[in-house]
Amino acid sequence: MEEEISYKGLRRIQQLEKNAPGLSKIPTTFYSQVFQYIQGLQEAYQNEENTQKQTLIHDELQKIQRIIINIYEHREKKILKAALSTARGGSPDLSLLLQNEQELYHKIVETLDQQRSHILEQSGTTKKNEGSKQKSQPPQQSSHLHDHTLVRVTADIPDFMGTDMKTYHLKKDDVLCLPHEMAQTLSKRKAVHLIS
Repeated sequence: MEEEISYKGLRRIQQLEKNAPGLSKIPTTFYSQVFQYIQGLQEAYQNEENTQKQTLIHDELQKIQRIIINIYEHREKKILKAALSTARGGSPDLSLLLQNEQELYHKIVETLDQQRSHILEQSGTTKKNEGSKQKSQPPQQSSHLHDHTLVRVTADIPDFMGTDMKTYHLKKDDVLCLPHEMAQTLSKRKAVHLIS
């Protein structure tokens, strides 16, 4: 059973996240638990008639919100580093990413891949970074965009693992690039509309 969110627990997570070089292990439902915890405090504040107690609750809310933002920003920085490492051909440890953080990570990697391909292609550069997994590919296959199709999602799709071994969390009206084969399959099921 996962630890219940508390001020003391949040301070402990904050210190762990601040001092650990990689992501620290936190409850898988951390952000939803935090949301419920803050909601509870807000309700207590609204229902409290004693102004002194209201002030105490208000102060606690502000402290907790600062701690949560700090925890998120520490993790966000580590996710950015992991995404950059992946885009350059590395294999960072992703085992402690929470589900919604995985979505952020994959979107960053996808954006980095697209921009790298686009900018290097425009500049006439075909050689990839020395650490890139794609360095041995012939020039005509070097661009990430050559084997992908731009699509618009037409309906919410349950989480699934794609042909590229990435986990996808697709919502209606999302616009993104997908591997051709996967885009075609989803198009046949009328789950996405092909843009290009």
